[in-house]
Amino acid sequence: MPVTELFLLGRLDLRRDGQPVGQELLAQSRPTALLIYLALARPGHFVRRDTLATLFWGESDQESARRNLRKTVHTLRQSLGDDLVEARGDEELGLARALFWCDAVEFSEESRKGNQARAMELYVGELVPAFRADAPQFDDWLDRTRVILANTAATNAWVLARRLEEEQQLTGAADWARRALELGNVDERRLRQVLMLFERAGDHASALRLYEVFRRQLERDYSALPAPETRALVERIRRG
Repeated sequence: MPVTELFLLGRLDLRRDGQPVGQELLAQSRPTALLIYLALARPGHFVRRDTLATLFWGESDQESARRNLRKTVHTLRQSLGDDLVEARGDEELGLARALFWCDAVEFSEESRKGNQARAMELYVGELVPAFRADAPQFDDWLDRTRVILANTAATNAWVLARRLEEEQQLTGAADWARRALELGNVDERRLRQVLMLFERAGDHASALRLYEVFRRQLERDYSALPAPETRALVERIRRG
């Protein structure tokens, strides 16, 4: 049976043999959210039905929540096939690993293995941008997971930047360092590192553009100026 591919990084899409599938499913927030949770919460493992019922229908009594869960699982199976959503006994659900692939899961696995370049090929954007299920507990979990994956991507980008810097590939190092800044929380120490990389690479224009974006953001959000050492570095870069 063909593998169902779930793309969550920078988009929300389902494919089989390169062709779109389950598009009617993706138009429904709860079934889509259940699929996302089963894919990401404990990849390759089962999740208790009670956990899922509370996560998505915590405001309902247990009987109603379990009934809603059964209906949602039926919708998933109807759209993607009975074999994709597996049950272990009466109390646990999971996805058939042999029939399912997810870019966000592979991103996490490749990151853990130290395959940063492969991981960053997969990280083309944040986890399902703007997706909400109107289920507060799930939405909170999704927000936390977005941050975790973005921080992992930022760490990967710094590793790649340092690796290229050691190889004296300064332009590539600066590009990865800039990407790391975009993904993580910008602090001025990191910003100065990136500016100096662009300076060493001879790309003063990119350094100045990056600084200007940071300066405007700092002024807009905090009515503050960059630190004196940052401003001094930028003046040095301007003088060339």
